[in-house]
Amino acid sequence: MNSPCISICVIDAETGYCHGCFRTIDEISHWATLPDADRSQIIYQLEHRRQELAPDSNS
Repeated sequence: MNSPCISICVIDAETGYCHGCFRTIDEISHWATLPDADRSQIIYQLEHRRQELAPDSNS
């Protein structure tokens, strides 16, 4: 399973999420050794994080 990294690697101090892929530093550092089931779960969570942190498009 490919990494969701998009080469915008900056960790937000407030949320702890990467600005590019929305993973935590632990998720990023362990990605290569995680089983596919764990990676799939993280990928699922990333979409929720993006939606949660996305600016309101109706403003």
